[in-house]
Amino acid sequence: MWMLQQIIYETKPDYIIETGTYLGGSALYFAQILEGMGLDQSKVITIDIEDYCHETAKLRLWKKRVEFIHGSSTGPEIVARISQLVQGKKVIVDLDSNHQRDHVFQEMMSYGPMVNPGSYLVVEDTNIDGVPVHPNYGPGPMAAVHDFLKTDLEKTFTQDVSREAMILTFFPGGWLKKK
Repeated sequence: MWMLQQIIYETKPDYIIETGTYLGGSALYFAQILEGMGLDQSKVITIDIEDYCHETAKLRLWKKRVEFIHGSSTGPEIVARISQLVQGKKVIVDLDSNHQRDHVFQEMMSYGPMVNPGSYLVVEDTNIDGVPVHPNYGPGPMAAVHDFLKTDLEKTFTQDVSREAMILTFFPGGWLKKK
Protein backbone atom coordinates (compact mmCIF):
# COMPACT_ATOMS: atom_id res chain seq x y z
CA MET A 1 0.00 0.00 0.00
CA TRP A 2 2.93 2.29 0.72
CA MET A 3 4.27 1.84 -2.82
CA LEU A 4 0.82 2.34 -4.34
CA GLN A 5 0.59 5.59 -2.39
CA GLN A 6 3.95 6.65 -3.82
CA ILE A 7 2.79 5.86 -7.36
CA ILE A 8 -0.44 7.82 -6.84
CA TYR A 9 1.59 10.78 -5.55
CA GLU A 10 3.96 10.66 -8.54
CA THR A 11 1.39 10.12 -11.30
CA LYS A 12 -1.54 12.18 -9.96
CA PRO A 13 -4.15 10.02 -11.69
CA ASP A 14 -7.59 11.08 -12.80
CA TYR A 15 -8.81 7.54 -12.16
CA ILE A 16 -7.69 4.56 -10.15
CA ILE A 17 -9.36 1.38 -11.38
CA GLU A 18 -9.43 -1.40 -8.81
CA THR A 19 -10.70 -4.92 -9.38
CA GLY A 20 -11.76 -6.78 -6.26
CA THR A 21 -13.56 -4.48 -3.83
CA TYR A 22 -14.56 -6.81 -0.98
CA LEU A 23 -15.35 -4.47 1.96
CA GLY A 24 -13.99 -1.39 0.19
CA GLY A 25 -10.92 -0.74 2.33
CA SER A 26 -8.44 -0.30 -0.52
CA ALA A 27 -10.82 1.86 -2.53
CA LEU A 28 -11.34 4.07 0.50
CA TYR A 29 -7.57 4.22 1.06
CA PHE A 30 -7.05 5.34 -2.53
CA ALA A 31 -9.86 7.90 -2.17
CA GLN A 32 -8.19 9.30 0.96
CA ILE A 33 -4.89 9.71 -0.86
CA LEU A 34 -6.61 11.54 -3.73
CA GLU A 35 -8.45 13.72 -1.22
CA GLY A 36 -5.28 14.51 0.71
CA MET A 37 -3.50 15.50 -2.49
CA GLY A 38 -6.29 17.88 -3.41
CA LEU A 39 -7.00 16.08 -6.68
CA ASP A 40 -10.59 17.31 -6.68
CA GLN A 41 -11.68 15.62 -9.91
CA SER A 42 -9.93 12.29 -9.35
CA LYS A 43 -12.02 9.18 -8.67
CA VAL A 44 -11.72 5.51 -7.79
CA ILE A 45 -13.64 2.94 -9.83
CA THR A 46 -13.86 -0.40 -8.04
CA ILE A 47 -15.43 -3.57 -9.43
CA ASP A 48 -16.52 -6.78 -7.72
CA ILE A 49 -18.92 -9.66 -8.40
CA GLU A 50 -20.07 -9.45 -4.76
CA ASP A 51 -21.36 -6.37 -2.97
CA TYR A 52 -19.94 -6.42 0.55
CA CYS A 53 -19.18 -2.70 0.79
CA HIS A 54 -22.58 -1.50 2.07
CA GLU A 55 -21.18 0.01 5.27
CA THR A 56 -18.20 1.62 3.57
CA ALA A 57 -20.48 3.07 0.89
CA LYS A 58 -22.24 5.13 3.58
CA LEU A 59 -19.11 7.20 4.24
CA ARG A 60 -18.89 10.74 2.89
CA LEU A 61 -15.53 10.17 1.22
CA TRP A 62 -16.82 7.05 -0.56
CA LYS A 63 -19.83 8.95 -1.88
CA LYS A 64 -17.57 11.76 -3.12
CA ARG A 65 -14.74 9.76 -4.68
CA VAL A 66 -15.69 6.13 -5.31
CA GLU A 67 -17.84 4.46 -7.94
CA PHE A 68 -18.63 0.83 -7.17
CA ILE A 69 -19.55 -1.38 -10.11
CA HIS A 70 -21.27 -4.64 -9.20
CA GLY A 71 -20.31 -7.28 -11.76
CA SER A 72 -17.44 -9.15 -13.33
CA SER A 73 -14.29 -7.13 -13.93
CA THR A 74 -13.84 -9.03 -17.19
CA GLY A 75 -17.42 -8.60 -18.39
CA PRO A 76 -17.28 -6.99 -21.85
CA GLU A 77 -19.97 -4.42 -20.98
CA ILE A 78 -18.13 -3.35 -17.82
CA VAL A 79 -14.75 -3.14 -19.55
CA ALA A 80 -16.29 -1.09 -22.39
CA ARG A 81 -18.06 1.24 -19.94
CA ILE A 82 -14.90 1.90 -17.96
CA SER A 83 -12.76 2.24 -21.08
CA GLN A 84 -15.07 4.94 -22.40
CA LEU A 85 -15.12 6.74 -19.05
CA VAL A 86 -11.32 6.90 -18.67
CA GLN A 87 -10.39 7.52 -22.30
CA GLY A 88 -7.74 10.22 -22.52
CA LYS A 89 -7.31 10.36 -18.72
CA LYS A 90 -4.40 9.50 -16.42
CA VAL A 91 -5.13 6.01 -15.08
CA ILE A 92 -3.65 3.57 -12.58
CA VAL A 93 -5.02 0.00 -12.62
CA ASP A 94 -4.76 -2.23 -9.55
CA LEU A 95 -5.76 -5.88 -10.06
CA ASP A 96 -6.78 -7.70 -6.88
CA SER A 97 -9.82 -9.85 -7.66
CA ASN A 98 -9.89 -13.53 -8.68
CA HIS A 99 -6.27 -14.67 -8.48
CA GLN A 100 -6.48 -17.50 -11.03
CA ARG A 101 -4.03 -17.08 -13.92
CA ASP A 102 -6.61 -16.97 -16.72
CA HIS A 103 -8.75 -14.37 -14.95
CA VAL A 104 -5.79 -12.12 -14.08
CA PHE A 105 -4.48 -12.43 -17.64
CA GLN A 106 -7.87 -11.42 -19.05
CA GLU A 107 -7.94 -8.41 -16.69
CA MET A 108 -4.43 -7.43 -17.79
CA MET A 109 -5.41 -7.61 -21.46
CA SER A 110 -8.64 -5.67 -20.81
CA TYR A 111 -7.35 -2.92 -18.54
CA GLY A 112 -3.73 -2.60 -19.72
CA PRO A 113 -4.72 -0.45 -22.72
CA MET A 114 -6.43 2.02 -20.35
CA VAL A 115 -3.16 2.84 -18.57
CA ASN A 116 -1.48 5.99 -19.86
CA PRO A 117 2.28 6.23 -20.49
CA GLY A 118 4.22 6.73 -17.27
CA SER A 119 1.50 5.13 -15.16
CA TYR A 120 1.04 1.62 -13.80
CA LEU A 121 -0.77 -1.66 -14.17
CA VAL A 122 -0.29 -3.31 -10.78
CA VAL A 123 -0.87 -7.04 -10.38
CA GLU A 124 -1.33 -7.82 -6.70
CA ASP A 125 -0.32 -10.97 -4.85
CA THR A 126 2.10 -12.39 -7.40
CA ASN A 127 3.87 -13.89 -4.39
CA ILE A 128 1.20 -16.57 -3.92
CA ASP A 129 2.21 -18.61 -6.99
CA GLY A 130 4.07 -21.50 -5.44
CA VAL A 131 7.24 -20.92 -3.45
CA PRO A 132 7.64 -19.27 -1.03
CA VAL A 133 4.23 -18.29 0.30
CA HIS A 134 1.77 -20.93 -0.99
CA PRO A 135 3.67 -23.90 -2.42
CA ASN A 136 0.46 -25.62 -3.58
CA TYR A 137 -1.22 -22.57 -5.15
CA GLY A 138 -1.23 -21.72 -8.80
CA PRO A 139 -1.10 -20.99 -11.50
CA GLY A 140 -2.07 -17.51 -10.37
CA PRO A 141 -1.09 -13.84 -10.73
CA MET A 142 2.63 -14.47 -11.35
CA ALA A 143 1.84 -16.93 -14.13
CA ALA A 144 -0.53 -14.33 -15.64
CA VAL A 145 2.26 -11.72 -15.58
CA HIS A 146 4.61 -14.16 -17.33
CA ASP A 147 1.94 -14.89 -19.96
CA PHE A 148 1.26 -11.16 -20.41
CA LEU A 149 4.97 -10.48 -20.94
CA LYS A 150 4.79 -12.75 -24.02
CA THR A 151 2.02 -10.73 -25.73
CA ASP A 152 2.21 -7.76 -28.07
CA LEU A 153 0.68 -5.58 -25.36
CA GLU A 154 3.72 -6.32 -23.20
CA LYS A 155 5.82 -4.20 -25.56
CA THR A 156 4.18 -1.12 -24.08
CA PHE A 157 5.01 -2.09 -20.46
CA THR A 158 8.16 -2.70 -18.47
CA GLN A 159 8.48 -4.42 -15.10
CA ASP A 160 9.53 -1.74 -12.62
CA VAL A 161 11.61 -3.59 -10.05
CA SER A 162 12.43 -0.27 -8.35
CA ARG A 163 8.93 -0.59 -6.83
CA GLU A 164 10.14 -3.63 -4.94
CA ALA A 165 11.96 -1.37 -2.49
CA MET A 166 14.14 -3.30 -0.07
CA ILE A 167 12.43 -6.47 -1.35
CA LEU A 168 9.29 -5.53 0.64
CA THR A 169 6.49 -6.45 -1.75
CA PHE A 170 3.69 -8.94 -2.07
CA PHE A 171 3.70 -8.13 -5.81
CA PRO A 172 7.13 -9.25 -7.08
CA GLY A 173 7.28 -8.67 -10.83
CA GLY A 174 3.75 -7.21 -10.70
CA TRP A 175 4.66 -3.51 -10.98
CA LEU A 176 4.18 -2.85 -14.69
CA LYS A 177 4.92 0.67 -15.91
CA LYS A 178 3.60 1.80 -19.26
CA LYS A 179 6.31 3.11 -21.59
